[in-house]
Amino acid sequence: MKEHTTRLSRPLIAGHGRDGRCLYDPEAKRELVRICLQPGLSVAKIALEHGINANLLRKWIGLYQEAGASVRHGTLALPTFPPTSRNWQD
Repeated sequence: MKEHTTRLSRPLIAGHGRDGRCLYDPEAKRELVRICLQPGLSVAKIALEHGINANLLRKWIGLYQEAGASVRHGTLALPTFPPTSRNWQD
């Protein structure tokens, strides 16, 4: 079985909040969600590769889809919510 690793074009973690939780780069999150939506890829495996919890990544996928992202010709439209939205920072 061929090993598949994904690389993001920018760092996923943008910093840390006062409470110590990670703050994630919105564009890197979108890129990671797009990767996960490709057929045949495991969300859990992608999450492990990037050092995040699979449930958090699934939450991002749900938020992305709820925000109105749609699949068009193999690419995804950007979400309609602003990148500074509280939900998108989790």
